[in-house]
Amino acid sequence: MRSFFNTINATGQDLFSANERAVRQEDLVLRIFSEVQREMTPFEVDERLRRNGFNYPITSVRRSITNLTKSGKLEKTNVKRTGEYGQVNYTWRIK
Repeated sequence: MRSFFNTINATGQDLFSANERAVRQEDLVLRIFSEVQREMTPFEVDERLRRNGFNYPITSVRRSITNLTKSGKLEKTNVKRTGEYGQVNYTWRIK
């Protein structure tokens, strides 16, 4: 499964590099879930990434969570929490 969704029509080295960054981000997100061992919202994952010096757009964090869910490494729960902007967010956990 590809990690980077090429909506910008990148080619060659640019496409390769973008995919490699996306794979590394998924590894980081999975590591966070493995370390925490509880369900988290995408914003909670983002907060932990930022504390560790990584600054990804929330849409990229959500993409990573979606890809990890599709690959069977994470699972979506029925637990919801209010997150950024006062919106309710589902949580995910390591499978």
